[in-house]
Amino acid sequence: MIPLRVGVIGYGYTGKIHAQAYLAQAGVRLMAVADSQSARLDDLPRGVRAYPHYGDLIESEIDAVSICLPTHLHCKIAIEALERGKHVLIEKPIAMNLEEAHGMLRAARAAGRALYVGMTHRFYPELREAKKLIDDGVIGSIVACHDCALENLGFLDLPPWYLERKCAGGGAALTSGIHLVDRLRWFTGDEVKAVAGAASNPYFGADVEDIGQMFLRFRGGISAQITMAFMREPHPLVCDLQVIGRRGSITVHTWRGYEVWSESGRRERAIYTCEAHRDKVLVGIAGEIGEFCASIFEGRAPWPSAEESTRALEVIMAYCCETPHLDGDSPAALVYTANALNLLTCWQINAADRLLLALPLFHVHALGNGLHCWLLSGCRMRLLERFEHQKAAGEFFDFQPTLFFGVPTIYTRLLETAPETARAIGEHMRLFVSGSAPLPAQVLEDFRALFGHTILERYGMTETLMNISNPYAGERRQGSIGFPLPGVSVRLLNAEGQAAAPGETGEVWLKGPNIFAGYWGRAEATEAAFRDGWFRTGDLATVSPDGYYTLSGRMSDLIISSGFNIYPREIEEFLMEQPEVTEAAVAGAPDGLKGEVPVAWIVVRGEFDPSELETRCRAKLASFKVPRAFIRVDALPRNALGKVQKHLLPRPGPTRASL
Repeated sequence: MIPLRVGVIGYGYTGKIHAQAYLAQAGVRLMAVADSQSARLDDLPRGVRAYPHYGDLIESEIDAVSICLPTHLHCKIAIEALERGKHVLIEKPIAMNLEEAHGMLRAARAAGRALYVGMTHRFYPELREAKKLIDDGVIGSIVACHDCALENLGFLDLPPWYLERKCAGGGAALTSGIHLVDRLRWFTGDEVKAVAGAASNPYFGADVEDIGQMFLRFRGGISAQITMAFMREPHPLVCDLQVIGRRGSITVHTWRGYEVWSESGRRERAIYTCEAHRDKVLVGIAGEIGEFCASIFEGRAPWPSAEESTRALEVIMAYCCETPHLDGDSPAALVYTANALNLLTCWQINAADRLLLALPLFHVHALGNGLHCWLLSGCRMRLLERFEHQKAAGEFFDFQPTLFFGVPTIYTRLLETAPETARAIGEHMRLFVSGSAPLPAQVLEDFRALFGHTILERYGMTETLMNISNPYAGERRQGSIGFPLPGVSVRLLNAEGQAAAPGETGEVWLKGPNIFAGYWGRAEATEAAFRDGWFRTGDLATVSPDGYYTLSGRMSDLIISSGFNIYPREIEEFLMEQPEVTEAAVAGAPDGLKGEVPVAWIVVRGEFDPSELETRCRAKLASFKVPRAFIRVDALPRNALGKVQKHLLPRPGPTRASL
């Protein structure tokens, strides 16, 4: 058998892996490598010739060539190679635009040679096994998908329309998005009918360089969301590909393995034992090179075809260039799924879950999180008319949920559950989530000790749905709301309008596909809420050096005393740690000398000594943060979702003495 003679153009990181894969391929001989950077050619395999210019390699006696160059360079070279009768393999994407892609397709047809666009993901074992499980009907028919690639890449190969229009998400779309679109088409076996785009403009000095989201509707009715970003640091919420079916779901973690939730339960498969990034990439590249060579030997088109790669590029161009109607249908209905798809992926909600929902449906916590996640995941839900703590244990035992959404006051009442009952409830549960108001650190600790579960705290708003969440897998940090969800950009700006340093308090500004368009009929309020495309939440927060966000309160709740900023939540958290205090709220009271002073309203168990409580505060808090009065109340005024209504607190008296 005459060996297939091949060459590699571009001997950087990817080119070297191509060369390694060719050397291991039966019936193939690596003849030459071309690279304009002479230093790269110093360590060539024995017997492999070096060329400083790609044209010399194309003119040499080879049958096929891999082009491992930046995307904006490989089109011209690929056409030259095809015209000289060479089979061509290029790495994704096929081109920077559709005109280039169709030009290469025409050249391949005219020359009668193979044009192959390497799609490494189709050859990774975790994806191939997951695809077979889906084809075998393990999770039932597909309802929705979420694909995510948050990569530590930096800006790569930005096309002219990106540079001219500053189209956020463009760089990530061409590098990461192209293969995400392709594998969704592969897994669903369907074509994209409509695409809607949302992008967060790049901002520097933070961890995100470029980020965007796509919302897809397939011809068969499947909805899909794609989150893609270039990150300066690895992101803890990467969940890769989740496919949600009517009877379960599969989550594929690239270069790790996959998890399956189905009617028969949950199972996990870990595949990789190698740790080196290069070794993992080699698995996919070796697969695509094997397919490329086999197609040449067998005289057939490679899989997937270059036409399929061009179809994926069409979707990317529709996203980037705002031509979303691939089939003439409106994509407007796609956007509402963004929040639910994020939560299904990040909290691993699937059809096998059982959701016990006891929150009012007029609020986004129940509507946007509860109902939408139920509808999209296909899980089973029991909707309660209201939460009644006396009946809570019975509801848990009767329905045996795996998932529960609550507010801090609900979790506080659940702490009254008998220890043996709480443990029995915890055995059936998978996830408790808290939001709508800050979860006191002491409640989190007491709940973990009683139920055996660490509550996942997240942060959302009516205007934005969910923005930030503690990780499902990873540390759920006490007092923190966690990390920005995929596709959500967060800024913290101090009083001077500068980016807040780690540990410094700043206002939370948000941007992403989840942000509302504006307040209906209130143009002035809308204008005041947005600045340069960013939504100003009015919430205050800090961020730790490792990226965890912690809320400090509302700007309207900030107490300024003698020029010092006092954040009520810090004082409230400390008071809640005291054994006699069950609830606490701190607000500012007018003071003729200092402007404002902090006052605490508390609900206590039995009797309490105000002077003793003040002494403890002085031992742990700065003097200006010590409440000037402790006002005992039977209950704090709250709304239906448990948020304290501080404007309804009884006004304190004029004296400084504890009451």
